[in-house]
Amino acid sequence: MPADDVNPGTVIATLPPGVKHADGHDGYDFVSATKQENGSWLLKYDNGDQVYSGGPAVPKPDASWTPDTSGAQNGDPWDIYKGSQPPFPPAPNVPGGADSPGRGVTVVSVEAIRYYASSIRALLPVIAGAIKELDDLAARGFGPGNFGAANNFKAKVFGGASGQSGATLLVSTRQVLVEAETIINEVAARCDEIVQKYRNADELSDMDAAEFTRMVATVKSRVDNLPLGAAS
Repeated sequence: MPADDVNPGTVIATLPPGVKHADGHDGYDFVSATKQENGSWLLKYDNGDQVYSGGPAVPKPDASWTPDTSGAQNGDPWDIYKGSQPPFPPAPNVPGGADSPGRGVTVVSVEAIRYYASSIRALLPVIAGAIKELDDLAARGFGPGNFGAANNFKAKVFGGASGQSGATLLVSTRQVLVEAETIINEVAARCDEIVQKYRNADELSDMDAAEFTRMVATVKSRVDNLPLGAAS
């Protein structure tokens, strides 16, 4: 039976698992071990020595535990979901539904382009909120404690003692979000340009392929050059 499962007050004639003999003693002069209330063991030997060992037992983690942040310098409330569930807007209704978007659509209309621009602009508040969270995090800073692994983690996320740099996770992530914000605005602007220039589906269908390529080339270049993984 594991030592942790033994009831307090139980006396056994063998050394419990995980418990060591006292200095100067071994199994030859060992008499008994008595389980204590705090999870430790009282070891008895032939010469009368009595030594506490092997405890107290470490309690199992409480899944509902949260730290007390009342005395925290920045007063940031404890929230295990902070940043992990951004308030994404509901997906727009599109032909074919979410499972098969575009099904049944055989022509591209001016109205569809206007709707697409409106839909992607709905993502801008989400990106702005994520950028603000990163800026708040950078302003609060991070106290890693006096051990190497935590300081290495801080340097990777926030930068070293000399300040932030473009190679840190925080700065690189912010850069990607800012670029995404710019790209969405550029795509929407190109859509607006098409809507203003082509009044109906017939005019849109006659749009020269080279002209369309010119309209979206800048956007494609920006997407291709996103600095993904810069701090990985």
